[in-house]
Amino acid sequence: MVFVFLVSLQTFFRHQYFDGRYLPALALSAYAAGKLVLQAPAGRLTDRFGVAGAATLALVAMLLSQVALILAGGAPEVVLPCAFAYGAASAALWPAIYAGVTASFVAEKRAPITSALTVATGAGMAAALALGVALPASFPFAAAVAVACAAVALSLPLFAGSEGDALLPPATDDKREARGSIDRRVLGAGVVMLAQSAAIAGLVSVFREFGRDVLAISFRTEVLGVAAPGAALVLGIVLAGIAGHRFGRGALLPPAFLLAGAALLAVGGASDGLSALVPATFAGLGLGVAMPSTTAFVMDVSDGAKAGAVFGAVLTFEGL
Repeated sequence: MVFVFLVSLQTFFRHQYFDGRYLPALALSAYAAGKLVLQAPAGRLTDRFGVAGAATLALVAMLLSQVALILAGGAPEVVLPCAFAYGAASAALWPAIYAGVTASFVAEKRAPITSALTVATGAGMAAALALGVALPASFPFAAAVAVACAAVALSLPLFAGSEGDALLPPATDDKREARGSIDRRVLGAGVVMLAQSAAIAGLVSVFREFGRDVLAISFRTEVLGVAAPGAALVLGIVLAGIAGHRFGRGALLPPAFLLAGAALLAVGGASDGLSALVPATFAGLGLGVAMPSTTAFVMDVSDGAKAGAVFGAVLTFEGL
């Protein structure tokens, strides 16, 4: 939905607001700001209202922010508060989803579940991006907003009667005594999330310029070259689900990050597309194993009371 939102903005406001050059970037910044500022407090909504209640509140807020976008047809600046509100709402949605999975599945089952979640998220982003690019300039803006609203509205029934609510235990004296230990684990999980997110964000930010200025290849060639690393990424995600169930997340994270880090260093030293392709493929494999393993690791850390607060804190690191 975010990609549909951004690409449609690029299409419809190209000549209405700074020649269309800045509005998508400003909207993305407003979205990120809303998510980052409210991520930690929004995570606590799950602990207060339960998985179904927090997710429903978040989805309703997302839906309202999308409906308000219709006003942007006559006043483009409305996009910015709508994007902020959308980010704030998503800050409450993801802790609820993760807490629900944590409460509904025992630790041994979480590795394949987090792999499936990662695949589903990637597929959704790719589908949304393709849809956003496919929208013609003549497509009515209100209809584009309706597409995003429909996606949110269809998600609402999924959280009705969520079983995760009944499985979130209240805090006990033993858990309060162990709070210091849990806080250290949360900090460690947050650092892992920060490192992974920074690596991926860095890749995205330099992707086009690296191919053009260092490897001297066109953007089209660079995109085609992503096929092998992309396949390795998917393979890594699948392997994480299988191996994580057998060996545990703690055993997978160090070698996955070491492989990805070494491979990215090798990519940085490449001088042509071919020499960059092989290490990039290994980087994709390492990140593919690390991404769902990190999510499962955070679920293990948050297992028990106050899962929403834990996910809110760790996802704040991701936002940073």
